[in-house]
Parts: sequence; C-alpha cells; structure tokens
Amino acid sequence: MQWSSSRKTLYLVRIFAEYRHCRTNNDGEGSDPSTPSARQAIRALDIAKRLIDYNFHPPTNYFPLIVHEALMIEPTETENKDTLDAFADALIKIAVEAKTQPDLLHNAPSTTQFGRMDEVKAARELVLCCWLPENYESMK
Repeated sequence: MQWSSSRKTLYLVRIFAEYRHCRTNNDGEGSDPSTPSARQAIRALDIAKRLIDYNFHPPTNYFPLIVHEALMIEPTETENKDTLDAFADALIKIAVEAKTQPDLLHNAPSTTQFGRMDEVKAARELVLCCWLPENYESMK
C-alpha cells in the first residue's frame, strides 16, 4: 500500500499525546512549572540528538521559527509502516526517558564516536574545510 506524506504525518499523531506536556513559552521554560519540561528543561535539540541513539536521522530543529522548540517531522513517500512504527516507538520511549532520565537526553547521542558537539562553539569559531579536486581549475 502506497502512503502519501500527509497520510504518514497523520499516522504519527499517536506520538503527540506523549509530547503535549513539552510545550514551552518563549523563554524555553515550561508553560506550567509543574510540567516535566519545566522541571527537566528538555529541549527539541535533546530529543533530536537522542533519536540518533535509536538509529534515526534527527529532524530539523526549531523550524518553523514561530514555533518555539519545534521539530519538523516529515516522513517521505518511501517510508513504510514498519519504519513509521519504529520511529513513533522511539519518540514515545524518548518521552518516557525525558520524564525518568532527563540526563540521558541532555547527553545524547551516546552511541556516536564523538558524542554531542558544542554547537555554540562551532557557530562562534567556524572552521570551514574544503579539499578541491586536483583538476578543479580545469573544470571551470
């Protein structure tokens, strides 16, 4: 059965119940001090990085810009139901981890060779490297 992207996105609605408590205000703090997101300060970046530990490419963070702490999840037409189930299961497990083991998310990913990079330092001390092919000049 071929699924459209919109149908696949609707299929993933089952994860929303687990994440409804994660709403934050513009300061990144939970809208209600008693919510898990306020107590543990779980960010969209933490969730995205933890997905790497579940062997999923992390979604785009903080987009759209008008939605604070957003994750843009866009399953493609090539994703099958089993992959969507596994992705939704991973997100639900991460939601449970956010409540019970927030440091696991703050330190994610833990299964990669280098762990979490310092993204602020990377942005402030930008280093770009590019090795051009030997015949680059003749390719112009």
